[in-house]
Amino acid sequence: MDFSQVRQSLRQAEDELIALISRTDDFSEREQCLELAKQVRELADVLRQDGTSASDAASPTTPLPAQGNSGKDGSELPAYFVREGFLYKVGLKGDGKTYKKSVPLRDVESICDVISRLLAASSEITTSDIKRQLDGMPDYKIQVLVMALVKTSALRGVGRGKYALGSGTQPRPKAWIRDLGNLPDRFYLIA
Repeated sequence: MDFSQVRQSLRQAEDELIALISRTDDFSEREQCLELAKQVRELADVLRQDGTSASDAASPTTPLPAQGNSGKDGSELPAYFVREGFLYKVGLKGDGKTYKKSVPLRDVESICDVISRLLAASSEITTSDIKRQLDGMPDYKIQVLVMALVKTSALRGVGRGKYALGSGTQPRPKAWIRDLGNLPDRFYLIA
C-alpha cells in the first residue's frame, strides 16, 4: 500500500501547526500546537514504518526537537527544570530557535501557595484567577509555573486556559516544588 500522499498531507499539517505557534501570544495555545504537531509527526512515522519506504516521504519539514514518550524525561521542548534558585523554561520559537524564561523560586513558592488556595475553594482555576491574587506578578511567571505543573502532572488542562488538579493529586505546594526540582536538568540548552 502506498501511503506517500497521506504522509505528505500529515507533514503539511505538521508544518501548519508549527507555523501557528508564532502567530499566537497565548501560551496554552502554543503548547497545544506543539503537542499536536508532535502527534501528527508520530502518525506520519508510523505510516513510514508500515512496510513503506522512508524515501516515499514528503518534502522535508521544520524539524521538531527530540521527543520522548511522555515528555516527563525532559526530551522535548518546551523543557522545564530547576537550577540554582530558578525555575527555567526553554521553548521553541516559530523560527526554530530556542528562548528561555526564568522564575525565581521565591516567586514559584508564592504562586504555588495561591494555586493551592484557589484549588481548595474551586475545582477549576484560570491564570487570571491566580493573577488577581498576586498583585504585580508578571503574567509570564504565572504561565511558566502553571505549564511546568502541567508537565509534572500536578495540574491538568480542562479547557481553554482552565486548569484543575492532576489525577490523584492534592493541592500541596511543597510537593509540587519538590516535583519541579525532580525534572531533568537541561541547563545545557541555555549555557
